[in-house]
Amino acid sequence: MRATEGQLRPRGDSVTRRTASASTDTPRLTLLDCSLREGAYLRPFTPQETAQVTAQLVGLGISMIEIGHGVGIGAGPEHGAAPFDAEAYLDAVSAAAPHARVGMFYIPGIGAARLLERAARHGLNFVRIGTNVSDTRSGERVVRQAKDLGLHVSFNFMKSYLCTPVELARLGQAAASWGADAVSVVDSAGCMLPNNVAEYVTQVVNLTGVPVGFHGHNNLQLAVANSLAAIESGATIIDGTIRGAGRGGGNTPTEILVAALSMRGVATGLDPVAVLRVADRVSQALWPAAAWGAGTSVVTALNRFHSSHLPLVEIMATFCGVDLWQLIAEVGATGAEEPSRELVRARAAGLSGRREQ
Repeated sequence: MRATEGQLRPRGDSVTRRTASASTDTPRLTLLDCSLREGAYLRPFTPQETAQVTAQLVGLGISMIEIGHGVGIGAGPEHGAAPFDAEAYLDAVSAAAPHARVGMFYIPGIGAARLLERAARHGLNFVRIGTNVSDTRSGERVVRQAKDLGLHVSFNFMKSYLCTPVELARLGQAAASWGADAVSVVDSAGCMLPNNVAEYVTQVVNLTGVPVGFHGHNNLQLAVANSLAAIESGATIIDGTIRGAGRGGGNTPTEILVAALSMRGVATGLDPVAVLRVADRVSQALWPAAAWGAGTSVVTALNRFHSSHLPLVEIMATFCGVDLWQLIAEVGATGAEEPSRELVRARAAGLSGRREQ
């Protein structure tokens, strides 16, 4: 879905009000909906559900849609594997929404070259390669393979905040030199503020020469504000999920982002109320009882602690009889990108010892 210049006009729903005129110098904007990937952390979807939701998103005018397992192609039992392989999802979507641009995530070490090749043969249009900022070189081979397969490639820098804006811009420049069509700033822990996002995006935009995206998490309820800051700083690809579905504190809610863009006069070609109605239907069907954004999500953001490590910390907190939030703070203070079991155990034991004293 691309933004168009001119006024965003209401269509299809009398509830929608006329908004301010869109700025004539508004950059072309792509809203990428990843509800069917991030939402899979809440529960796995069948190929039929994936196809049905994709068709509804395409009907709204959203043409770039990410599907599949949360950690991407090649997820195994240790990741809570999806009950269907990538090809089953892609085949179902191709039949239901043949004009959709459908993509999947790929993390080196989880994905495999043969799996990416198979997905491309079954209609994959784009792939988003994700690595931690300390491990970007592992993505070079995947970028080159994906380009050889004719895919649109985005390089997503997970935990972007663990390096400086200048360092991230240099990593983005390297990814672009490998052939990446776009790069994305990723607020994995939902710990960034709008001024942080603006600084990171500005640096990456200025140095890379390719479209820049932003993927926000909503631990501090700032994902929409951060997305707006990213757009103002030159980002042209913004991720969202229906109702903000996702693990941890959730993600940028697509329907709220569309409404905010409408109020700002940024033309998206989408009817905000139509998006809200689809969001209601989809969320009631797929995750009616789900909830995110609780206190623990805020604590993880305060300590720049990624939610993927919560299960280990919860186990250790219970085993050692210590406060979960204190243990998150202790582990977060180490700055460890991927805290080991030994590190978490040591911090939990330290907390336990101080409590006994």
